[in-house]
Amino acid sequence: MSAEVNQQLSKALRRSKIVFMASVCVWAGLVGINNVMDYRANFQFVQHVLEMDTTFPGNPLLWRSLRWGPLQHAAYLGIIAVRLS
Repeated sequence: MSAEVNQQLSKALRRSKIVFMASVCVWAGLVGINNVMDYRANFQFVQHVLEMDTTFPGNPLLWRSLRWGPLQHAAYLGIIAVRLS
C-alpha cells in the first residue's frame, strides 16, 4: 500500500472511532436523562430487582436482597450518576 492510501485509511478509522464514541455518549446521556425525567417508573424496576421478589421461596441467595427504601434510592441515584458521567 502506498503511504497516501495508508494515511487515508488511518484518517477514516480515526473518524469512525470519533463518530462511534460520540454516539455512545449521546445514548448514555439519553439514558441518564430518561432516568431523571421518569424517576418513579425506572425506580420501580430497580426496586423490583434489588428486592429479588420473584425468586423461588427458600432461595439461599435471598440474604443479599435490599429491602430498605433509602438504600434502594441510593443505589438508583448511583446508577444515574454512573450513566451521566
